[in-house]
This record gives sequence, structure tokens and C-alpha cells, in this order.
Amino acid sequence: MRFKNLLIISLILTFVKYALMNSLPTEDKIPLYLSIEVDHQINKRQIFEFILNNLMNLVKKYPQNTQIKADYEDLIGQRMFELREPDSWHITTLYIGNDTSKLETDFYKKFRENNGIQIKLLSFVYIPGRLISAPVFVDYDLIENKYPHMTLILGGKSRPVDSNYLLKSVFFENENLRLLYENGSMKDPGFFFETELDNVNLDYEDIKQTEIFEKAYVIKSKYTVRRMLGKTKKNYE
Repeated sequence: MRFKNLLIISLILTFVKYALMNSLPTEDKIPLYLSIEVDHQINKRQIFEFILNNLMNLVKKYPQNTQIKADYEDLIGQRMFELREPDSWHITTLYIGNDTSKLETDFYKKFRENNGIQIKLLSFVYIPGRLISAPVFVDYDLIENKYPHMTLILGGKSRPVDSNYLLKSVFFENENLRLLYENGSMKDPGFFFETELDNVNLDYEDIKQTEIFEKAYVIKSKYTVRRMLGKTKKNYE
């Protein structure tokens, strides 16, 4: 009986704590992360055209990889049987989570909501059936991430955070691609290339697991998103 009463009291206290946290004015809450987010309805068409045009190039160049064609067909009619859109298309500028020390950084202190930021998508990194992530280069200094990006499409058990591990694997661990990133080629609108990578290793640091993908692709072609307006935003979930 005593254990039951303690359990009930514990549940009541948890509920009260949750209710109090959610009753705080928004300005008093700590965001989960800060971002630059684009309007889904306005930008969906051009984002899908960007993905599909580049996937079609890969279908033609790598016909032996049937998963690329399957992904293209899943997206072309927006059937989305195997693939899915993330909850939002955004660039994370600062992930806070439970690390309140980040509230003392300039990334947080200098952040202001509803500032308009112009975004271009010039390339993407792609794991067939699992993940499409676009590196971004924006005129905005308050981004913590070493490889700013926008997660465009997810598949299987992939999560938006996995884009961090994919871009680190591609643009840090691969010496040739690291050079292209660091010398500015990846943000040069006149530079085009595509490459197939073998045995790409993703080190999921947050869950301390590793996964190796047989194939991944980096593509930078004439098919781009030249202009897309994002707005800075505080995100609470």
C-alpha cells in the first residue's frame, strides 16, 4: 500500500512539473534548438524538383543501383511509400537539448527570431533508401555546426540528426571531398561534379553505434535551388 501511495505521489509531482513547464511564457522557456526554417508550402515544389532532377541524373549514370530508381519513383508522384519528408526543412544553427551552457554562447545570445536569410541549395549527399542531405552556405555567422545543412528526405530508420554524421563522413574523413569543401568548390555555382562512394561509415555519436553503407553519392549539377527565404526560429520540440 505504501509503495502504491508513493507511486501515485510521484506521478502527481511529475504531472505538476510538466504542467508548470508548459505554462511558462514562451520567452521564459529554453528552446530545444535554434534554426533557419523555410516555409514548407512555398518551397516544396522547388525542393522536390531539385531532388528529382539530380536523382534522374544518377539513375542514368548508375543504372545498376536499382534503389536509386526506386527512390526516384517513390518521390516523382510523391507516393512516399518508403521515403518521407522531415518534420520541417531547416538549418539547425544551435542545438541546445539539455546543455544549458550553450545559453552562454554567442550562437544563443546574438540570436534573433524572424530574421530573413537567403538560402541556396547547390548540391546534396545521398544514401539510397535512407537519407538526402544538402550542404548549405548562407550569409549568417551564428551557426555552430561545422557542416551546415538541410535534411531533405529520410528513409528507413534514418533520423534528421544523421545528416551531421553523413556530412562529417563525406567532407571530413574523405580527403578529396574535404578539399572541395574547404576550397569553396562546393559553394561555387559554376562547379559541377558527381561521385559514387563505397563503404561509407556513419558513426552515430549520440547512440554510440556505427553503420556502414555500401554506396553513397555526392552530386552537384546545374539543377539547384537558387533562391529560398528562410527565417530564424526558436524551436521547443
